[in-house]
Amino acid sequence: MKVAIITEFLPWPLDNAPKIRLFEELKVLADGNFIDLFCFLPPDAERGWVDEVESLGVRVFAVPLRTGRMGSLRLKVKALVSGRPYYISKWFDGSLHDLFTDRLRSEAYDLIHVDLMQMAGYVPRERRGNSLLVMHNLEHVLLERYARVAPLWMRPAIKRESKVVRKLEAELCSDFGWIVCMTHLDRARIAEHAPGSTSRTVAIPTCVDTEYFKPEGEDKSATPAVAMTGDFRWLPTRDGLMWFLGEVFPRMVEVDPDLCFYVIGPVRAKDTRSISDERIVFTGLVGDVRPYLERCWLFVNPMRAAAGIRTRLLHALAMGLCAVSTSVGFEGLDESLRRFIWCEDAAESFAERCLTLLRDRELLESRGREARELVGKLYGLDRFRATWLDLYETIQRRLA
Repeated sequence: MKVAIITEFLPWPLDNAPKIRLFEELKVLADGNFIDLFCFLPPDAERGWVDEVESLGVRVFAVPLRTGRMGSLRLKVKALVSGRPYYISKWFDGSLHDLFTDRLRSEAYDLIHVDLMQMAGYVPRERRGNSLLVMHNLEHVLLERYARVAPLWMRPAIKRESKVVRKLEAELCSDFGWIVCMTHLDRARIAEHAPGSTSRTVAIPTCVDTEYFKPEGEDKSATPAVAMTGDFRWLPTRDGLMWFLGEVFPRMVEVDPDLCFYVIGPVRAKDTRSISDERIVFTGLVGDVRPYLERCWLFVNPMRAAAGIRTRLLHALAMGLCAVSTSVGFEGLDESLRRFIWCEDAAESFAERCLTLLRDRELLESRGREARELVGKLYGLDRFRATWLDLYETIQRRLA
C-alpha cells in the first residue's frame, strides 16, 4: 500500500516512548509498503537525523517547529473560546497542514496513518473512515489523574481540558476506520465511550528489542543504586520524578545514606536548580541508557498520572532489572509481570519496598533473569511485527 503517516516529531533520536514505538513500526511497515512520513523537526535537530529515518525506506517530509508556539497564551485563549482542547490546538501548524494537504491531493495514498491523537486534525473528515488512528494514551484518563495531584490552582483548567479531550476522543474513535491502542484496558475504555468502535479497535502493546536491551556483563555499582528513565520535561513523568525526589528518596537515604539515584533522561533546569545532593545523578539526555541501567540494582517507576504502557519499564525488565512501581504505572501490563514489579502507592511503603529489595541482591538478580526472559515472550519484536502486518493486511483487503 501507499501510506501517509503523520506524527508529532521525527522519530529520531530515540529519546522518548512514542518515537521508539513509531521507529519500530516503521521498520515493520516499510517492508512491503511505500511510506511517506510527515512530522515536525525540532529546533535542535542535527544533520543526519532525517537520514536515520529514511534509511528504513521511508520518505520524510518535515516542517521546522516554530519556537515558542507550543506554549503561547494566544493558543490557550483560542482553545478556551472555541471549546476545542488546547492539547490539539497547540499541535496545529499551518505549514505542516498545507504540506500534508498538498501531498494528499497530488499522491494517491491508499491509507492515512495518524500516529498520536493530537495529529488527527490534519486529516480531512471525509477521509477518516478509511484512515487509521494510533492512540498511545487515552489522554482524558491521563488528564483526570493529573488533576488529582496537580497544584490546586491548576486543577480547574486540567479538569476542563479532560472533559473536552474525552469528547474529542469519542468523536475521533467514531470517525476513523481503524483504531490502535496500547492495552486491552484502553480498548475497553474506547468501547465504553465510543460505542460501535469495538470491532475496529485493536490493542497492539509496545515492543522491546531484547537483542538491544540486554545485559552485557558490566559490574553493578558497589553501593545500592536505583534508576528511573524518561523524558522528564513531559508533565506526567516530571510529576512522578518530583514526587519520588520529594517524598520517597529522602525516606530511603535516611535508612541507607550510601544509596544512589540515577535520573536518566532530559530534565528541565529549573527542576534541578535547588538539588545539590551528590547521591542524585542527573545524566541529561544520553544516546544509550543501557550502561546506566546495568550499573543499577533496581528500577523505579513512580508515575502518578500515567496511561497506556510505560515502555521504559519494559526496557528495564529486558535489562534484567526488577522494579517498584505505582499501581497506575503498572496498569496495562501483563499480570504475570507482578512477579518482578512490586506496586506501592504511598511514599512510605514505596520507600520501604525499595529498601527491602535492595537488601536481597540475590533475589533481584534471579528474578531479573526471569523477567528478561518473560518480557521477550510477551513484548518481543516478533509478536509486534506479526500483529501490525496482520492489521495492515486486513486494511488492504478492506480497501481493495
